[in-house]
Amino acid sequence: MLRFNLVTVTSDAGLKRDIKRLSTATGSTPVFVADPTHVDLETGDQLPDLMVCDVRAGAAPPPPSMLARLPERTKLLYITSEHELASVIEHLQHPKSAGFVCRDDRFDEEEFIITATKLLRGEVFGLAKYLPWGVTSYSLTLKTYDEKLLAIDVINEYCRLAGCRGPVRERIQLVADELMMNALYHAPIDEGGQSRYRNVPRKDMTALEVPPIQVQYACNGRYFAIAVKDSFGSLTRETIMKYLSRAAQADAQDIERKAGGAGLGLLTVLKSVSKLVFNLSPKNATEVVALFDMELFAKGKMGARSLNLFVAPPRAQAATQAVATVNMPGVEGAPQASQRWVAGLGVAAAAALVLLAGTLIFKKRGEAEARQPSKLMVQSAPEQATVMLDDQEKGMTPVEISTANVAPGLHRVTVKKLGFRDYTIELDLGQAVGNVMVRAPLAANDK
Repeated sequence: MLRFNLVTVTSDAGLKRDIKRLSTATGSTPVFVADPTHVDLETGDQLPDLMVCDVRAGAAPPPPSMLARLPERTKLLYITSEHELASVIEHLQHPKSAGFVCRDDRFDEEEFIITATKLLRGEVFGLAKYLPWGVTSYSLTLKTYDEKLLAIDVINEYCRLAGCRGPVRERIQLVADELMMNALYHAPIDEGGQSRYRNVPRKDMTALEVPPIQVQYACNGRYFAIAVKDSFGSLTRETIMKYLSRAAQADAQDIERKAGGAGLGLLTVLKSVSKLVFNLSPKNATEVVALFDMELFAKGKMGARSLNLFVAPPRAQAATQAVATVNMPGVEGAPQASQRWVAGLGVAAAAALVLLAGTLIFKKRGEAEARQPSKLMVQSAPEQATVMLDDQEKGMTPVEISTANVAPGLHRVTVKKLGFRDYTIELDLGQAVGNVMVRAPLAANDK
């Protein structure tokens, strides 16, 4: 029934409980050891498919002698604390290392399941994996600099409609621009594997029509997500690691911005996102996914809390050939578009279609909210937890709280349940656009 072996190296009882609870969702049998040298690499049915290594607080990673003995099928994932990028980068140098996820006062359970499942099953491409079912995503196909500029405008407008504040929109725009520029002008290679535009002056690149790239974006209320995909697969793990190492050692102004650099502006991207994912299919396709956690941004917490490098196995190469689409939701009055029809549109028409649909969606949402006050919706896992707004009890989860009369400024939302640690977040509810959703994953009290 459970196909995989998930071995976790940690002494943290809380992390053990979390992974034990989540392992069945990945189709795995959990095994825990306190020291990496205690991992069984001899017994056939006990060999690890995924090894999760807790390297927080200076815990020792697997020694090189052990890494050399790992089975071909084994992948490595590291658990780290917030803002430990510089100390973790060295662990990612090994080709079996797939990245790191953060665990401090909160552990993103959905992200762990997604990451582990991608590593175990080898199905690495797709933005939809990072969003709940039912979230509408939009896709654009670009092949010129002007189309890139139009796409930035479209995404910026969608950010505004989704309630992203100005500083957040600026970071999303910066990252989107960086990813698109790399995919348009640095990903294309010639038959010799050299950059196709290496001898083209940067000022002349804007006049080129290049092989098309796919840009996909969506928002589920908590995360704003964007994915940029090219059809060359020229970005290698070695290139990523080179620029990650440079980013870990330098400030943004120390990274030379020049044509031909596949890691252009990576430090700026790392400082602007919450999660960064590289999906690689060598000589076939590259997809970079950036996620922005708007709950954390509201608390002033920015910067990558997780970074992952996935390489598609050969059998999955064919699945990476995607068709660009604009998926239109079933909103009365919104144009309905088939996948083939939209794929044939130019970016201007597709962008207009997205904007029209977005305007209709949010116009209808705005009309509904004009009739009905905005709400703060609080959910928790487990449910039936007490919700406090500025020390006033507002009910038990799941609960909806009217924010119609909430004054501008920061307000503290606390979710409490006996036997679990309190979950607290500060939000500027007075400036909220539409309804605000808070999902509180409650961690068991270790005491």
